[in-house]
Amino acid sequence: MRSEPRVTTKGIQLFVKEAIAYVFFFHGIADWDPPTSIQELRATIPRQIYFHEYIGQAINHQCAIDDTIRFAEEEGFIVDLWLQLPTSEARAQIELYLEVVRTKTRPVNLTIIHMLAFAAFLSRLAVQGDRTDLVITIIWRVVHVFARHFPLEWIYYDARHWALAYNTRHFEIHNKLIEEDPFQESKPEYSQFAGP
Repeated sequence: MRSEPRVTTKGIQLFVKEAIAYVFFFHGIADWDPPTSIQELRATIPRQIYFHEYIGQAINHQCAIDDTIRFAEEEGFIVDLWLQLPTSEARAQIELYLEVVRTKTRPVNLTIIHMLAFAAFLSRLAVQGDRTDLVITIIWRVVHVFARHFPLEWIYYDARHWALAYNTRHFEIHNKLIEEDPFQESKPEYSQFAGP
């Protein structure tokens, strides 16, 4: 019996870094450069490129971010306090609350999206709060958790399909909410495009 191909640590590292870089780009954060560049990793492992824009859209979606923050806050995480903690305590909280997000999220496809969303959110806060040293800790913590709990390569290839399904479903949900909005003033004005 042949065993399933496993993802390498470098492959997961590239996946996580590209996810965080996508969120940084979306939010206009350009002054962060990882110790091992994304281009360098891509050149080293060209057959292990798993990240896709669909994943970036899913982890940058406000619902994914809100869900993960809620999971962490239910267990005691205080966003405003986190950046003020000494480095060792901030790192301990990264480990603790990433694990909270992992254990509170099911199934695996949503776990990948939620963990990346929370990691990217924390990374963005760290850069904006001038605590860039924490970003590397966040990346390596996610790499460690993914390698331990999601070691099979097919998971990372399928992540783009899961993200597309997530994005499509949330697009439908949000469009339905807009259509059912009883407050007309909160709807976009389309009358200028209407025909006679």
